[in-house]
Amino acid sequence: MNHTDPILAKIISRYVMTRGSTRLADFHDVPPEYYKFVYEQQLIGWDNFMLGIITSTLRPLQHCHLLGSSSLLTVDDWLTQLINKLLHITHGQWIYRNISKHHATLGMILKTERRAMLLEIDRLTQLTPEDVPEDSKFLLEIDFSTLRYADT
Repeated sequence: MNHTDPILAKIISRYVMTRGSTRLADFHDVPPEYYKFVYEQQLIGWDNFMLGIITSTLRPLQHCHLLGSSSLLTVDDWLTQLINKLLHITHGQWIYRNISKHHATLGMILKTERRAMLLEIDRLTQLTPEDVPEDSKFLLEIDFSTLRYADT
């Protein structure tokens, strides 16, 4: 069962989902008692928020909610869980980006770059050696039959 203040849950989830592209101050449906939290967290920034750096004004808002609920969860435990969840999201994004960029056979970026390079090489092989641009003449020395099946 989630014991997060429903307004905080809405603000936090929207902020995470927009990846910082929307300022917290632009969330127009925030009640006045949350303005200080929104303002201070905006100053800290989305990147820092995703690293668990959170304004201290969040604590009393969540604490009031927990006091009014049947939860045995303390505000410190709740904050620890929130920070852990944010760090898990950040770590997952880092792993995804790392694999997408650097993995030799699965990296989506690498595959896209390789595909674009092969298309350009195919285009250049249709030209006569004299028509190949000067900065691409080194490609004339590559064995194209083995390049297409190379790992990297």
